[in-house]
Amino acid sequence: MKKILIIVLALCLFVIPAMAQTQDNPTVANWEDLEEDFIATGYSGTFYTLNDYGIQLLIPGGLEPVELTDEQLEDGFVALFGTDDGSVYIPVTFRDLECETLPEVAEMALDGHEERKFGGFYKINGLDAILLYDGGTDHLIVVIPTSLDSHYLQVSITPISNEEVNSLSGFIIGSIQPIPEE
Repeated sequence: MKKILIIVLALCLFVIPAMAQTQDNPTVANWEDLEEDFIATGYSGTFYTLNDYGIQLLIPGGLEPVELTDEQLEDGFVALFGTDDGSVYIPVTFRDLECETLPEVAEMALDGHEERKFGGFYKINGLDAILLYDGGTDHLIVVIPTSLDSHYLQVSITPISNEEVNSLSGFIIGSIQPIPEE
């Protein structure tokens, strides 16, 4: 009986809200609503600004910028943050996904990849985004359109199965925002 109750609760908490969420009715996340909770966790972090891409994001303490190789630059990496031992990292990439809309990106990303799951449509600090989970690579991926047609910024967090990383992922995602105007 307890097992049935747990399944019903899981459906109420996760499946039904995801079904109600659409591109026209995205989940909204604002850093101003999350900042106090982040501070309460006792973690620290630094906001990094990616001027060429018009965004900034919070990188938790313990993750430092990693120098990009020529190969990574050619593959679209614009920033990489990681732990000294390489066990946790956050790559930021800029790619031409050859899709005009976020629903097309989601469809393309999921097509033929059973290990990938769609996490929904979001409005993060005013930016349209989708969330994807790739169980094959243990990545949580946020995809944000840019001003260039079919070009998207992707912020990945891995390993998302790590409890500490998972608990910080919402703050990292919720911190992605346009660079404030001066």
